[in-house]
Amino acid sequence: DEIKARERPPLTLRGKVVDEGQKPIAGVLVSTTGALAKSGADGQFLLRFEAPLEDYAQVWFEAKGYGLGLSRFDLASIELANNRTYPLRPEAVCDGHVIDAETGKPVAGAEVLMWLNDPIFREGFGDDALRAANDVTTLRLLARSGHDGQYRFQGLPPRGETARYGTSITARHPDYLTIIDQFGDDQEPRPGITIPMTRGAEIAGLVTDPQGKPLPGATVRVIQGARGARASSQADLRGEFRFGNLAEGEVRVAAESADHAITAVPAFASRADPVFLRVQVEPGETLEGKVIGPDGLPAANVRLGSLTPVNEQGAPDQDRLAPSRSTLSGADGTFRLAPVPPGWYRLRGTITGPESYVIQDVVRSGRKDLVIGRKLD
Repeated sequence: DEIKARERPPLTLRGKVVDEGQKPIAGVLVSTTGALAKSGADGQFLLRFEAPLEDYAQVWFEAKGYGLGLSRFDLASIELANNRTYPLRPEAVCDGHVIDAETGKPVAGAEVLMWLNDPIFREGFGDDALRAANDVTTLRLLARSGHDGQYRFQGLPPRGETARYGTSITARHPDYLTIIDQFGDDQEPRPGITIPMTRGAEIAGLVTDPQGKPLPGATVRVIQGARGARASSQADLRGEFRFGNLAEGEVRVAAESADHAITAVPAFASRADPVFLRVQVEPGETLEGKVIGPDGLPAANVRLGSLTPVNEQGAPDQDRLAPSRSTLSGADGTFRLAPVPPGWYRLRGTITGPESYVIQDVVRSGRKDLVIGRKLD
C-alpha cells in the first residue's frame, strides 16, 4: 500500500485564510503530514504534499490569537478544496491551577490533558463534498503545570452557537491519583478551572534475577483487583522502580524481562506506610512447536501470542498473570515462546490468506512438540 501511495503524484492545495470579517490572515501555519506552508500578507497559501496512504487528507490551520482549524476532505475532491476561503475564528482560552487537595499548595509538573470532540473544526470549511465520510474530529492537547501550579491551553476554537464541545480534562502526576473532570453539554473550556489532586500511595522496589542481580529495564506492572494493570514502568539502571500514584488497597506487583518469566508479589498500597519490595523473577519455561495451515502444510509468519492462563480443562485461571509474549512462526512453521511461568495456557494465533482465521489450543509450558492449527468455528 505504501509503495502504491508513493507512485501517486504529489498533491497541491491552494487557498486563502481569513478572519470572521473576511480579512486575510498573514503567517498562518498550514500543515499536513510531512508538509507545511505559511500564508502570505494576502492570506494566500500553497501547500504541496505527498498523497497519504488513506483516501483522505487532513490540513491544519494555526495562527496566534485564533482557534485551531481543520479541513478534512476526500482525495477525489481535492480540486473542490482548491482556491477556497478558509476562515479562522478568535481563540478560546482554558486555564487554571493544579493544587494539592489537602494542603491547597500548587502542584508543579502535573500533566493536564484535554480531549476535544467538536464538529466546529469542520464548519465553514466548504460544503459536504469536501468532508470525508463519518468524519469525527478528536483533538488531544497537553499542558504542564508550572512552579505555581498554573496550566494554560490556547488556540482553542470557540464553541459557537450550534457546535458543542465534548470535552474532558485529565490531570496526572507521578505522586498523585489521576483525576478526570468531565464537562457537561452546557459547558465549554473556560478560564479559572482549579484541579485539586490527592496524593497517592507509594510502592517502590528492586527487580532481581534468581541470583539476586538487579535487572535494569525490566517491565514492572501494578495490578489492582479485576481492573487489571493500574500502572506500568521500566526498572531503572539499578533495577529499581517506584510508583507513587496508586489507590490504597491490595495489589500485585509483577515484573518480567526478555529472559525471565513474569513473577508477581502481593503488597498493600498505603498512603501512610510506603512499601519497598524485592521482586525476584524466575527463568520460566518455553512453548515450542509448529503451526499447520488449512492445507496441512507448515504455516509461516503466523502471529502467536495472547497467552491466557488456564487450567488443564481450559477454564481461565484468575490467580495467574498473562505473560507479555508473542512471536512469528518461521518459514518451516516452527515457533518458540519463552520464557513463561510453568502451567497451562490458551495459545492463540491468526493465519492470514484468502481466508484468514484464528487458531487456538490449550497447551502446557515445557512442551517442545506442540502442533497448532485447529480452526475456530
